[in-house]
Amino acid sequence: MIKNFKGFTLVETIVVMGIIAALTGLGTINLIGAKRSADVSASVNVLIADLKSQQSRTMSGDTESGLVIDDYGVYFATREYTLFRGADFVSSDPASHFVVELSQGIVFSDLNIQDSQVIFEKGSGEVVDYSATENSITLSDPVGNEKTVLINSLGSITEVN
Repeated sequence: MIKNFKGFTLVETIVVMGIIAALTGLGTINLIGAKRSADVSASVNVLIADLKSQQSRTMSGDTESGLVIDDYGVYFATREYTLFRGADFVSSDPASHFVVELSQGIVFSDLNIQDSQVIFEKGSGEVVDYSATENSITLSDPVGNEKTVLINSLGSITEVN
């Protein structure tokens, strides 16, 4: 009499589990790379929004409850940038600025901006002391994902690549 057993052998089960583990590993590696790229993109989007906000404040004559209409700008350091009020960044005046830290691992890898700051002129919103050769900001992560933001003399973002 022949017995008919139903089910999988140990070898078949181990092979299937190995295939599932390999596919899960490959999928995880691909998702980590996509997350890092998304982190750089998100940091660029926040930076662009902050640049536009500072320009808008300058153009609208925002006084921040003061009496004088001022310029507004953004000062760049390696791992952070500072939103500030005034014709120049003054680190000793914390009441006139707000520091924004970049996501973990993301840095400004190339700051091709005059004096590491972008200042918007009150009224017009144009970039003060604009230089066509110093108009880009590059953000990158440790694995080489990077994005470059180009700013024109009017303070508009002309390109992100």
